[in-house]
Amino acid sequence: MQSGASTYHYDPLVYVERQTKHIQCNLQVLIDAQSEGLLSVLSVPQADDASTGTLTPTLSSNASLSPSPITVPTRQPAPKKIGLRAAREGIVQSMHDLLKLRHEEREILISQTNERDNALHDIKGFLSRRTGLEDTITTIHGNAESRRSRQLEEEARSLETDIHELETRLYEMKAKHRQLVNEISDINNSVDAKLSSYTESLSLLDSDVRNFLRDPPIQPLSHSSGESTFYSLNPKRRTLDMAREHWNTEQVGLHDRQQKVEAEILALEEGGRIWKQAVTDVTGFEKRLQANMRHYVEMTTSSTKPGGSIPRNCKDGLVGSLLNDLERTTQRIESHLELAEDKDWKLLVCCIAAELEALREARGLLLPAFGLSLHEMDALLNSTSRDSPVIDHGMEEAK
Repeated sequence: MQSGASTYHYDPLVYVERQTKHIQCNLQVLIDAQSEGLLSVLSVPQADDASTGTLTPTLSSNASLSPSPITVPTRQPAPKKIGLRAAREGIVQSMHDLLKLRHEEREILISQTNERDNALHDIKGFLSRRTGLEDTITTIHGNAESRRSRQLEEEARSLETDIHELETRLYEMKAKHRQLVNEISDINNSVDAKLSSYTESLSLLDSDVRNFLRDPPIQPLSHSSGESTFYSLNPKRRTLDMAREHWNTEQVGLHDRQQKVEAEILALEEGGRIWKQAVTDVTGFEKRLQANMRHYVEMTTSSTKPGGSIPRNCKDGLVGSLLNDLERTTQRIESHLELAEDKDWKLLVCCIAAELEALREARGLLLPAFGLSLHEMDALLNSTSRDSPVIDHGMEEAK
């Protein structure tokens, strides 16, 4: 782009064309002024052409060859009108300038034509020399020496290829050999390092095992004095297998004992609840018995006074409710005892059996206290069970 712009700027023909256009524009203006001047002379005769107006300056050679016309400002006053004589003189000068410009253009064209003729002559010489050289080269390539040279070159290339392949293979084999040697060395070093580390670790482990067996972290369980155990052996004769077998055996015994303890805990928890219920039943009966006995004593005391007597049905109802309460309490304690016997809770069986035996003995003591026989007691129990209001009355009084 820069080269094209430089050629355009220094092209002499472009300058000639611009000057030609400028001169032609001036000629057109002068021709128009000439036409107007001729019309005015024909229509109104003038004394002197000079009186028609001021002549414009004659176009000089330097003015006609200027690169561009002078720009007139928009507010500049209009130029004065060109007279006929000035127009004629200007036309002559413009034609002279145009003729001079055409001479210059012819010189430029001749110079450029000669330059191109010289360039075309040079090109023709270059092409002729190239053709001769190429023909000579073709001739040389076609002779016996050239053919022999090409044959030898082909053999040389083949040998070079074989040599290159062998060298490449040898290089690869050497590289592979170096890689194998390095890998063998690395593996041996790694194995030696691992063996050294593990050997040292094994030595430390053996030391820890000896310390562990010499001073076990678990205290021995109590055994019979004559029984031989792991702990009774010389520490140097102890082994991990012996320790494992010994503690596995103790582990089994401890698990069995733990199961028994858990079963005993469960028995104590459930048996404790049953025992509390049994004690509640017995103490409740004892409180009701004391209340009914006080009531019976009060009735007996009032009957010994002059004019006092105890109604038979009232006494029988009180005694019957008391015996019925005793019978129900005894049945509940017996049910607690049966549950304890089913669960094989020996301690609870002993405790509840003692309470049950005390209730049975209390039953034997109550009959003489009220002056009743066994047959009379059964009759009172049957009547009391049929007469619920009397039983409820007696229970309420006992409470």
